[in-house]
Amino acid sequence: MKFMILEYFDIHNIIKFQLRNNNIAGFLKNTNPEYKYFTVDEHVDPDFRVTVSKTFNANREEYGIKHAFKKRYPKWEVEILEYENGFVDVTIIPYVNGVRKFFEYSALKNLYVRSLLYYCLIRKGCTLIHSSAVNIKDEAYVFIGRPGAFKTSIIMDLLRQPETSFLGEENVLLSDEKIYPFPLNIHSLNHKIKYYKNEDPPSVIHKLFLGLSLLKNKTIDIPISKPCKTRKIFFLEKKNKFECIKNNLEDLIDKLILNEVEEIDITPTHTFSGISNNCFSEYLHEIRTLDSLEEKLRNVFIKDISNVDMYSVSMPSSYEPGLISEFLKA
Repeated sequence: MKFMILEYFDIHNIIKFQLRNNNIAGFLKNTNPEYKYFTVDEHVDPDFRVTVSKTFNANREEYGIKHAFKKRYPKWEVEILEYENGFVDVTIIPYVNGVRKFFEYSALKNLYVRSLLYYCLIRKGCTLIHSSAVNIKDEAYVFIGRPGAFKTSIIMDLLRQPETSFLGEENVLLSDEKIYPFPLNIHSLNHKIKYYKNEDPPSVIHKLFLGLSLLKNKTIDIPISKPCKTRKIFFLEKKNKFECIKNNLEDLIDKLILNEVEEIDITPTHTFSGISNNCFSEYLHEIRTLDSLEEKLRNVFIKDISNVDMYSVSMPSSYEPGLISEFLKA
């Protein structure tokens, strides 16, 4: 069987994955700005593999399959095979229409990547956290919350300060009491810091140039942090005015878990694919794993961030740059 594209990714030598194009033609086949930071040239032994194909593999390895799931959705069909050794093999058949028909592989290859990263990392005793974060003087400041809580705007202002480096805009990786950088769409953030006051594009034209910036191989001006210990965690909720209250893990852990559970189905590249929800939780429900994943996630938080300073933050309806001083002095 001939494959047009093989892409390998290694995330801090903690988790590895492979993306495979099984003869899906079209544009932008070699473009993956989302996970570009983790691309490696050599073959890796992956924790999971995603193949975009026109048909399912009739010659697949049947031995050792622990769970098998297959379902047809309006824009794609998926088969998920999980083996006894933990390897997860996902095949996607695209049914997209319109312009996306010309770049089916590029549009759908990342459809399940973040969901699979969550799933495989939690089984390893670590996790992604849906958050933004920066390193200030070798300590991590992490901002957790749902979309619209100004996580990106906060780190944009912090990254304009001296002695600050980037850890994450959409996610960071938590492992062994350290925050590891997760530069998803780092080119996009680099562009925003240069040309925007905050995370919102000033106009439609700015939004267009933001999209074009992802396709260019430009130098990243943002310094990317090394893994570091966590100094402070802020849980952000959109309300009417700013208020910052010190908490502990016991106060916030249920909200932290819910924040991650709500991310399981979400695809961070949905603008490109046209699919905002990949329904991965349907697989987790079918194999009766979601409850145990939540318990494992709880154990990760207890193990790795019990001794971290935590704050519950009410955010105002509009963002003001002066708010960063409030976070720094908390």
